[in-house]
Amino acid sequence: MTAPNSNFRKRIYEHMSFPISSATSVNTGDMVYIASHYALVCDTDTKAAAFAGVSNDTNPVTSLGDAQTKIRVNRHDTFEFNTTSGDTYYQGDVCYVGADAQTITNTVGGNTHAVGYVVLPDGVASLAYSSGAKVQVAITPQFMPLA
Repeated sequence: MTAPNSNFRKRIYEHMSFPISSATSVNTGDMVYIASHYALVCDTDTKAAAFAGVSNDTNPVTSLGDAQTKIRVNRHDTFEFNTTSGDTYYQGDVCYVGADAQTITNTVGGNTHAVGYVVLPDGVASLAYSSGAKVQVAITPQFMPLA
């Protein structure tokens, strides 16, 4: 007799490390995508096709002696992002890259690559844009590394 899940192998990537390019600037909390094996800032819908997650690190400052060559990228969780003017967010809304790597929108428009889904606090029916408003998003990376 087998035990539950005895033949099931589950692999969860809490975070992964990716090389960074000195030609780009990645900040903690930026959405990132993968191109040519590098983690780069994800600030357009086109780049979101290879959305990898949210940066846990900031580019090293080599002039200060930082020798870091990789950054950690969070692969799944809920993160707070800036909202977009004119948007109202509801539980489960699909989110896309907004004006920059720390802003989301739920306006489809020309967007085709989702980066996550809105997660509102209990008892909150909707969240309308206001200056400084942030919304929680459960991210859904598109880039899946080979196991």
